[in-house]
Amino acid sequence: MKYDSNKDQEDINQFVIELPHKLKLEVSLFIHEYSYKRIHCFRGRSSAFISYVCPLLKPRPFPENQYIFFEGDDVTSIYFLIKGKCGFVLPKYKNTAYIEIPHGSHFGIIDIVGSILKTQYELDNWFTHKD
Repeated sequence: MKYDSNKDQEDINQFVIELPHKLKLEVSLFIHEYSYKRIHCFRGRSSAFISYVCPLLKPRPFPENQYIFFEGDDVTSIYFLIKGKCGFVLPKYKNTAYIEIPHGSHFGIIDIVGSILKTQYELDNWFTHKD
């Protein structure tokens, strides 16, 4: 039997959405405290921003020594490292880490921009060379 914790989180988020505004902020901050206190880019943000963004975050655990994405992949998510170890590695050199990502940091945003630019370049190139 498989337990779906995402379904529980969706039910909680739906319950919070239906609360009055001030109570919604307080309950959301309480529910997501573990996450937002560990993510550096949430520091100094308003409670309204945090209570809006945190329900949108989806936990995504990865097994040890698992690649999250490869160079050249289209990246569609921003990742926030709350626990564990993560870094950029060189697969050709026995996965030697050249950038270690500290807890509370995020990654993927530069790769998303790069993916968009790469796709745009490929489209522009196709239009330019189309006969």
